[in-house]
Amino acid sequence: MHILVINFIFQLVLGLFCLYPKPTKIKVKFFVLVSCALLIYLRTFVDIYSVPDLQPYSWGYEQMHNVSLLKIPTANIDSVKIVELGFRYLMKICSLLSPSFTFFLFMYSLLWIGGYLDVIKKYSPNVILSLLLLIVGAFDQSIFVIRQHLAMVVVFLSYKYIIEKKFLMYLFLIVLAFSLHQTALIALPIYFLYHVRGKRKTFFLIIAIAIFLYFSFSTLLRNVGNEMLQGYSSYIDSDVKTNTTGTILMALELAIYVIALKKKVLDAGINRILFLSLSLGLILSVSGIGFNPTSRLVMYYTSVSFLTIPIIASNIKNRFSRNIVTIAFILLYAYVAYYGSGFSSLVNFKLSI
Repeated sequence: MHILVINFIFQLVLGLFCLYPKPTKIKVKFFVLVSCALLIYLRTFVDIYSVPDLQPYSWGYEQMHNVSLLKIPTANIDSVKIVELGFRYLMKICSLLSPSFTFFLFMYSLLWIGGYLDVIKKYSPNVILSLLLLIVGAFDQSIFVIRQHLAMVVVFLSYKYIIEKKFLMYLFLIVLAFSLHQTALIALPIYFLYHVRGKRKTFFLIIAIAIFLYFSFSTLLRNVGNEMLQGYSSYIDSDVKTNTTGTILMALELAIYVIALKKKVLDAGINRILFLSLSLGLILSVSGIGFNPTSRLVMYYTSVSFLTIPIIASNIKNRFSRNIVTIAFILLYAYVAYYGSGFSSLVNFKLSI
């Protein structure tokens, strides 16, 4: 059995043990400690030859170690595409502490899991469930898609400043995320949509956005990918096409989220942000079916199941129905994670220690 599947099964069993009959504080802390330790171990000691991208990143890390701080913005890294200054400086700072790429992966892991824990503790009503959903959600791909997944964490951390209406701090975090991966720019509109007053205006604007994107998505994608963002034209020209699986899952999650929360779906705070995120993610997914970069672009909106599903569960009063919905989502996302086409990149995953 694949080691990542074994990790999920082990953590699922441990999670169920800690959740039932009651998730005490000691049980939650124990699960968080074990779960995070395992995730850090798996991504730190991954055999870089067994997954895509990491070997070129290790070459880039070695080159960055020999580049002076002043020359980082203009340095030519010929082994891997890293145009984003934030990620270049992150690699440089880590290389000053240790030339080992394993050390960089360890530091990256701490930033990644630390960021998610902060978001989960702020907004999730069930920390254990959120971590289990993170394992079958963002974790696997983030093993080798390291720049964008770190940018996603920064975007999730920016929710605090959307809610508090601190635009400059929000903008700072979006710029930081952009400096890690340029696709983070797509997350910028949610701040303005969140602060639209009135439910009718919000729904009207969502519909207007859906109509606009449906007819203009391909044009916008080509203009932004080829002319505005550096080094991303290969995504646009690729023959690989995005299928409808992710779109169907997003539609199902959004529908159940609305049914479970009812009138609370647009309440100020995390409920409203997640509703808008799911809505924008679905609109973009539908508009971009058939285009290669769609699923990568919309992850800033669609990868919020680690928050939405615990919130859905907390709003279902009937215990039996709550358990059925929760287990169904976990198993569904686990099936997609380990038996979907995306897992082909990790089929040869192994550890180096």
